[in-house]
Amino acid sequence: MTKKKLGIICQLLLFFVAIVWGSSFVVLKNTLDSITPLWTMGLRFLISAAVLGLFAGKRLFKLSKDSYKGGGLLGLCVICAYLFQTYGLMFTTPGKNAFLTATYCVLTPLLTWLIYKKKPGKAVLLAAVLCLAGIGC
Repeated sequence: MTKKKLGIICQLLLFFVAIVWGSSFVVLKNTLDSITPLWTMGLRFLISAAVLGLFAGKRLFKLSKDSYKGGGLLGLCVICAYLFQTYGLMFTTPGKNAFLTATYCVLTPLLTWLIYKKKPGKAVLLAAVLCLAGIGC
């Protein structure tokens, strides 16, 4: 496969991922008319755990206690974030919810600056501004 064909395939796949990601907010908004956010999240995480179990299998049982502690803490953070996002979707439009969710792209370098006291370069700040503008469009 040529480099040009590979580039086109990659761009099409990125476009497909953007379509799926963006449309998931609309699907979730409609789902919330029938199922509560807790049930929705429970089902999503149960399906994710089942798929992870299929792919990871016995390797999950070979992890250290520290890995389980760290994974549990990160998992708790992810669950809280998804719950806030899902409950928020009940009170706003999918577009506004997606915009607020996607601002993590902009907030990440700023939080890194705040936490680690390491100022991001001009390219990172420019990318953050362009990202915010793109999300808004």
